[in-house]
Amino acid sequence: MIAFLGSVFSPYYAFARRKGPADPLDHCSINVSIYRKGGNRWAMTERPHGAVERRTNSLSIGPSHLHWDGDCLTITIDEITVPIPRRIRGTVRVRPAAITQQGFVLNSQGDHNWWPIAPSAHVEVALQRPDLQWQGRGYFDTNQGSAPVEAGFSDWQWACGPTRNGAVILYEALRRDGGVTNLAL
Repeated sequence: MIAFLGSVFSPYYAFARRKGPADPLDHCSINVSIYRKGGNRWAMTERPHGAVERRTNSLSIGPSHLHWDGDCLTITIDEITVPIPRRIRGTVRVRPAAITQQGFVLNSQGDHNWWPIAPSAHVEVALQRPDLQWQGRGYFDTNQGSAPVEAGFSDWQWACGPTRNGAVILYEALRRDGGVTNLAL
């Protein structure tokens, strides 16, 4: 699951930027992917800035909502899938094992930052539509920038995996200026 304010994967946002500066808040979405026996589901409805509400501890995009209470990120999902319209509705709770205190500037211009907020977390999924419950390990992070991500990078790869005592993260970004950003955390 990914919450986007200016989706790097949106063809509409890319097309709008080709014509000139575009407001990233006109291209917001909650991306939800479910892979399971009996049928996969995918939703990523793009919504304009009028359907977005940002507050210090919460984010709403259309009918879906994320809320941080200091201990848990609660994600309330109410989305419609494509290409066959079906509902994805329910709640995901992400409880960090620990919260990192450091974000990272990823390019030489300083206009793209990444913060691996919780490299290790307990995740609880309780969906009503489809009927699906799950618990396991997960993570959450955030990216932010004052320029489109492709302006600073030609490619990036990263991985996050659990260890006995936490998590390990590897991050590699090939910058447009010819440099490389490598992180091992």
